[in-house]
Amino acid sequence: MIMPKKNILLLLSCVFLSVSVIGCALPLPATLNIVPPSPDVPPEIVAFSGIWEGKWGAIQDTIIVIEKIDTQTAEIIISFGKAEAGIRPQNAYYRITATVLPGPIIEWNIEGGTENDCPCTITLNMDKGLNNLTAFHTFERSKTKWRADLTRRK
Repeated sequence: MIMPKKNILLLLSCVFLSVSVIGCALPLPATLNIVPPSPDVPPEIVAFSGIWEGKWGAIQDTIIVIEKIDTQTAEIIISFGKAEAGIRPQNAYYRITATVLPGPIIEWNIEGGTENDCPCTITLNMDKGLNNLTAFHTFERSKTKWRADLTRRK
């Protein structure tokens, strides 16, 4: 059976809309609660608030959600997508409380464990235009560092 052109366009539109709204099927909690920062928080810190997408080392999808931020701490959800064998973590998300540092920078440590090859440190750096994040995932054991260039999800 040949599908009419109108139905094909409708189907493609639905697929595109699903991918753009849902993202790359990365694991995330059922609800995200992004709290607008207080008016006394500087703009360079406020800019972190929201949903950011990118890839670790250009091979593993990630989403970082800054749900709540002030001048000292940030409540974050970080999601790691599927990746080639041996890369960990993958297909998982974590909730963490991170430290806001001058720069502005957000940083947190992950304790050791065989699941994620840590101890490690994740650092988020905001660009001067307050539009993009550069994330670094530094692995202490292997002495390696992964980079992710993140853009704000609209």
